[in-house]
Amino acid sequence: MGAEGWMVQVYEMADADAQRLVGGVLAGIDGLTVELAVSGSGQFLVVNCSTAAQAVAVQRFVTAVDPSAIVIHTSFNARTPVEVNVA
Repeated sequence: MGAEGWMVQVYEMADADAQRLVGGVLAGIDGLTVELAVSGSGQFLVVNCSTAAQAVAVQRFVTAVDPSAIVIHTSFNARTPVEVNVA
């Protein structure tokens, strides 16, 4: 983790298959933590990045796989990765 802390991005994905594919690929990358969440009819991807460069690369990858995906939340300087609990 960089000295500035974690960058948290939450994406609303249009496609559940794309959500699982992106989550699976990103989960294998050092410096990232990834969680998949479903709430109602929404598919969400939460990515904690340790650098701003990773965050940019993640956004490019997510939108390449699911062009309809949108960033619905971004936070900077979190001291620890965010954990998601969606029922």
